[in-house]
Amino acid sequence: MDIKERFQMRSWGLKKKLLLGFMFIAFIPAVTISVFYYVDSKKALEANVGDTYVILLAHILNNVEQQIEEAYQFTNWLYLDRDVLSLLQRTPEEAKRYDQQNINVVQKIENQFRFLPIMEHVNAFFLLGHNGIDIRYGPDSYRIDPAVFANEPWFQQGISHSSVLTWGAITPNYSSRTSNPYIIPVYRGFIDIQNGKILGSIVLQLKPSFFRQSYSGLVAEKEAFLFIHDASGRLFFSDHYGAQESAADWSQLLEGLIEEERPYFEVTAGNQSYLVVHRAAERTKTHVTLITRLDELQRQRQLIAITTFWLAGGTIFLCLWFSLFLSENLWKPIRSLTETVNRIAGGDFGREVVLRNNDEIGVLGRAITRMSQQIQNLLDERLQIEENIRKTEVRLLQSQINPHFLHNTLNSIKWMATLQGADGIRAMISSLGRLLRAVMGDVNEKITIREELALLDDYMYIQKIRYRGKIGFRRIIEAPVLLNCLIPKFTLQPLVENAVFHGIEPKDGSGEVVLSITEQQQQLVISVWDNGVGISRQKLVGLLAKEDGDRGKANNGIGLRNIHDRIQLIYGVDYGLALDSREGEYTKVVIRLPMEVKPDGESDDC
Repeated sequence: MDIKERFQMRSWGLKKKLLLGFMFIAFIPAVTISVFYYVDSKKALEANVGDTYVILLAHILNNVEQQIEEAYQFTNWLYLDRDVLSLLQRTPEEAKRYDQQNINVVQKIENQFRFLPIMEHVNAFFLLGHNGIDIRYGPDSYRIDPAVFANEPWFQQGISHSSVLTWGAITPNYSSRTSNPYIIPVYRGFIDIQNGKILGSIVLQLKPSFFRQSYSGLVAEKEAFLFIHDASGRLFFSDHYGAQESAADWSQLLEGLIEEERPYFEVTAGNQSYLVVHRAAERTKTHVTLITRLDELQRQRQLIAITTFWLAGGTIFLCLWFSLFLSENLWKPIRSLTETVNRIAGGDFGREVVLRNNDEIGVLGRAITRMSQQIQNLLDERLQIEENIRKTEVRLLQSQINPHFLHNTLNSIKWMATLQGADGIRAMISSLGRLLRAVMGDVNEKITIREELALLDDYMYIQKIRYRGKIGFRRIIEAPVLLNCLIPKFTLQPLVENAVFHGIEPKDGSGEVVLSITEQQQQLVISVWDNGVGISRQKLVGLLAKEDGDRGKANNGIGLRNIHDRIQLIYGVDYGLALDSREGEYTKVVIRLPMEVKPDGESDDC
């Protein structure tokens, strides 16, 4: 097998690897996304449907509680009416007498039936006293003998719980001649609230419309069942839409709802899926349950499944197509790049990569070409750079002669001023000479604060002469022992110079610079404050981030950022400068340094 055949086999191996790799990488996300879409969409759909019915049922339950509250209000009114109470407190002999008080009670009850909303749903009303009082109202009240329902479970339960309103299960009407075949019985014992004695019974027989209006217009499903019941499943009211009769017996389901914590869940009955939504009232303990078919939900689920199938299929098809395209368009340029890199490794920098691609591989090929050219240029420039370095070193040595010459010249001027009696010029030249001598030393050496303040005094002496009293300088030393602490040379002078030139000088009138040196938590804290023009908030933010304009540099070329970096380079990132300023009022620069004492100082600690 020749070299060309082996090379072709290696190329096809790369292509197959790329194809399989792209397919594997693309297939897993496609399947994962499809499964996630299906599961998430299904849950979101079910939650949306369930939450919608929970909100609907909350409205219905609120209406039901309002209806029940109306029944309570009517019975409470009977409790509080003095005529009714007086009538039921009569002896059996007195109760047989029909007088004006009887007439007043009947008229009051009739008035209540006219104006209370609940009364339009009352089929029959009975006020039965133990003394024989029998007051009735309603279309079927005089067709019913109270003895018929006296032994009914709801009546007997009401007697045992006479102080509360007892609701009976929906039952056939006790009157054979009626337009309302079913009634909802309600019982409450009549109690004298002063002594707690039971004087009789209050019986309401309500029409089913009493509860029906609580959900009128809210339930609009093709097939739905609404139940109002208690915690044991005892049914007060039921209604259905769509279906003529229920496809399942829901009584067992209603009995088990008290143990069900989910607000809604899905059940299957008669090959149909139903959504069961239930809620209970905290105060009245009344339960409302809605059972509706899930035809629309099933249709939406099928639509989600079909959409997921086509989404997964389309994604996998596109992944396959892109895998073929990428594998075909990657291995050829890669082979060309490999040949060029091997030539460059062998020392042939004149090889040019010719690729027609305008994508990243084409950019990489052109970059490799530029790289080979730049390597050759770097080799050619290396000797020139070394030559320039030698020339720079020579110029640096020569530049060091100038400060010494200037220093010697200043000494000559100082002696001349002394001989001529110009003491002011002599003092100013002496201060400048001491500053220049300090500059010629190593700026990274550490000196005591006492020595740094001496340099600062020389500088301020020159500036006070220059500005003729415009600048006031004051220093506050917390303790004399702090003067023995070490700081980097020329730390304070640039800061004071900034305060003079950029704070006080632009200001109308005189100004003051205050230098404060204190000890805080084993740290040396030095602040330079001036009442000059201040710095704007926008400019203040960038001062320590970069060399930002005039305010960031002093005349000696050492900017605030350089001082900050020099301190952190010597002591670490926990130390450095902090700035505070208010435009038009003041500027304050605070330096934090570790406590460090000169070895031959007055004590071992600052």
